[in-house]
Amino acid sequence: MIVAELDARTASRVRLSASPAAETVAWLRLAVSGRRDSLVGRAGLTGQLTRDDDVRLLATLVHAGRRGYLPDFLTPKPGVSDVLETQLAQVSATSADEVRHQVLTETFADGPAPATVVRAVEDGAFARRAARGLESLWRHAVCDVWGAFGHLVEADIARLSTLQGRAGVTAMLDTLHPHVTYDGACLQVWMPPWEEAGVLRNTELVVSPALLDLPRVSPQLCRPGQAVLRFPVRTIGDPSPTVRRRSLGKLIGETRVGLLYDLVTPRCTASLSERHRLSAATVSYHLQILHDCGLVTRVRRGNVVDYQRSRRAETLLRGPEVTVT
Repeated sequence: MIVAELDARTASRVRLSASPAAETVAWLRLAVSGRRDSLVGRAGLTGQLTRDDDVRLLATLVHAGRRGYLPDFLTPKPGVSDVLETQLAQVSATSADEVRHQVLTETFADGPAPATVVRAVEDGAFARRAARGLESLWRHAVCDVWGAFGHLVEADIARLSTLQGRAGVTAMLDTLHPHVTYDGACLQVWMPPWEEAGVLRNTELVVSPALLDLPRVSPQLCRPGQAVLRFPVRTIGDPSPTVRRRSLGKLIGETRVGLLYDLVTPRCTASLSERHRLSAATVSYHLQILHDCGLVTRVRRGNVVDYQRSRRAETLLRGPEVTVT
């Protein structure tokens, strides 16, 4: 059992946020272990990722480290804006002493670390390389998953925010997961074989719905300044979003559906072209059709035109099941 006592100041500063860094680490765990995930199936290190030395360094850490543990600095507390960029900057800025302790002492508590890991730690390059590896993993693998399913996290954050506003933080925390309880003073997470106890005093706790590597609850509470509680997104058990996407793909085309799911935030043609590995001309063609149908909107930002899905598209993506016979 992991137990954390929350003082009044901390309980008043509980915040909900997605954690792109944690999703990236979860994807890496899946890729290294070969386990099957409900969203991505079997993740794998292929293509660009197999040639990336920084990704391979992180993979070595996952493969050889103590079962179930990775350094907390790889999954820093999410910020309130530009979350991925802020998290990667935090990873890169981790002090050499903290890297040495979390990697060589905590991660490899059961045996010596591989030589590649030791060299990166002793050279003072590990934190910067870890940030680069996480960025590469996100760009080449995880961002596609997020573009397709990130709306599930957004929906869970909205649901829990409403609950917290209506019934208070105690009600919100106590309904996260069967293994998580909160009585207004102590947060308890049932997570055998781990046994830890601590106090979160005058700090902030971030509660983060998770897409990947479920159904685990993942508390990060032993370092108060980086306190995060990651739990399975509630709506992941409903297969309808996946079924709906496949049905919509038959209706309007897989490429256009993929673009729509990715346009939860504004993106330009060049960005979409790189993310979906399509030519700019192909992306522009599909965006024009989506715009003509009222499914995307345009906003000019200097010399760049950003696209974002419209309310009509939100209804289409999240509404009643689409059936194609």
